[in-house]
Amino acid sequence: MPKGKGKKGKKKSKEEKPSFPRSYYTNQIEDLENHLRELENKRDSENFLVQEMEAKLKQEQELSQDIASYLKHMIRDKDNDVFNMTEEKNSVFDE
Repeated sequence: MPKGKGKKGKKKSKEEKPSFPRSYYTNQIEDLENHLRELENKRDSENFLVQEMEAKLKQEQELSQDIASYLKHMIRDKDNDVFNMTEEKNSVFDE
């Protein structure tokens, strides 16, 4: 006589997987695709902002170089003026 009280017939599998309707998986895929699109859009926006910042930085660097060049010329011109004034002063005293 068998010890178990169970029904005879089909055996239960050890791992029963829950069965989801096909629409569940379709919705999951659509959600993942939407999330991926959102991430791609965010990446594109960030790339655009980085490009804008790089362009502004380059523009500021060029402006800084222009200002530095202008100041060097101004200093050189002032040095020349001082030199010329000193030469004129010395020539007046020499006479």
